[in-house]
Amino acid sequence: MKKWVWILLLGMVTPVWAGLEVAGIFAPHMVMQRGRPLPVWGRAVPGQMVTVTLGGDTASAKADAEGMWRLTFPPREAGGPEEMTIVAGEEVKRIGNILFGDVFLCSGQSNMEWHLVNTDGGAEAIAASADPQLRLFFSDRRMSETPEPEVRGKWYGASPKTTPKFSAVAYYFGRAMRRELGVPVGLINASRGASRVESWISRDILAETAPEWLEEYRRSQENYEEKYQRYRQDLQEFQRRYPDAAALTAAQAEARRAKQPIPVRPFVPLGPEHPHCPGGLYNALIHPLAPFPLRGVIFYQGEADVARAALYPARFGAMLRCWRERLADPDLPLVMVQLPNYGKTFPECRENQWADLRAAQAAAAAAEKNVEYVVTLDVGDPRNLHPRNKAPVGERLAATFLHCFYGETERPCYGPRFRSAEFSGGMARITFDHAEGLKTTDGEPVRAFQLAGPDGRFYWAEAGLDNGTVVVRCAKVPEPVAVRYAWEYSPRVNLVNEDGLPAAPFQYRVER
Repeated sequence: MKKWVWILLLGMVTPVWAGLEVAGIFAPHMVMQRGRPLPVWGRAVPGQMVTVTLGGDTASAKADAEGMWRLTFPPREAGGPEEMTIVAGEEVKRIGNILFGDVFLCSGQSNMEWHLVNTDGGAEAIAASADPQLRLFFSDRRMSETPEPEVRGKWYGASPKTTPKFSAVAYYFGRAMRRELGVPVGLINASRGASRVESWISRDILAETAPEWLEEYRRSQENYEEKYQRYRQDLQEFQRRYPDAAALTAAQAEARRAKQPIPVRPFVPLGPEHPHCPGGLYNALIHPLAPFPLRGVIFYQGEADVARAALYPARFGAMLRCWRERLADPDLPLVMVQLPNYGKTFPECRENQWADLRAAQAAAAAAEKNVEYVVTLDVGDPRNLHPRNKAPVGERLAATFLHCFYGETERPCYGPRFRSAEFSGGMARITFDHAEGLKTTDGEPVRAFQLAGPDGRFYWAEAGLDNGTVVVRCAKVPEPVAVRYAWEYSPRVNLVNEDGLPAAPFQYRVER
């Protein structure tokens, strides 16, 4: 428990820290990052000397005027377990079963949050999940209007008791990294469903990069208490009508049959508890991690931003700068998940927001150092925003980390990526990188290509393989100047390389 005493100083009542505490990320069963200096920090009585022993090493620091203390141990090789002992005066705290390995932040919105128990193959994965060297940190699912001093949550070893409610994508990623690296792996799950990218950016950086969003939020707080109380009343009525999931599912099915409005759970108004609250998730889940060192980040987010794709590269860049500055790691690697296939298909070619956001994610990755993305167009579900096939996503994230940031350059991680297009003779010839063994998964002609002429209107096109390239034609477009691939909500893709990895969506237009 946190302990404060209150003293009367010059007529003012002032809080003073009155007990020994260590930051919340330090707890039994944790993993600390190998190969990096290891800071340890917390609070104590101002002016008090704090001594920490980690294995055979000891370090000391004096608490400052606000009671804050911090010290650093030299880098460690992978291994453990060891115990940490923290002593200040007569107070002693012990943290046991500490491992040293690679630690990853796993962040994003609901598809990162999605539990292992609710995935394809989840029961089998859970049953086989016991691994004393894979450690899981469950961050509290919370928001904050101001930067929090410490993260809240608990570390657990991976087991059939702890993995069911952990992030499926993070678990499959961590399982793969454990298998390939053979060292302890720690996964910090800091995700929240429906969160916009601005929720993960500090308000200071938002004031520089997105002041209009801060102003919109400020205006939304007018009469907030009244809005919130109305929400609480609506929520209570909703829970009275639909006391469990079965009742809600039945009511929704009946509403569809009767072509009536479908009942949905009331959503909290924009405010401190809303997942769009600017900086709310950064304040609660990212800010208090510093200066804890990480090996990297996996990030699955973007569904909440599909209507604002044009803003995404700059906002993502602001988020990345914010995290790297706060964590004092300017080269922090990040691999993101490009949005999967989801939504309706249409007989005609259409502009659509999901394709725009995928393109924005690719542009964001290209604009930043040490950022990559994985393609998941082949493992989504057109009818489910939360596809259950999470294992390939985690495996691809791991393969990309190992290839790009561990030097395992022989390990396949990329599907075909657009390199160039040549337009001549009424056709387009597309050349790809990472296209060895270019083929289709089903032996059928290549699908999901579109062509457009000078008028900019796209039509479905026929496409075929030709000596490692793809040739695209359309009778309705005799003079093509633009080509795009998989530019749909749920494209039926079949183009892969020899490793079976899917081609990335793209759009290209001749500049004139």
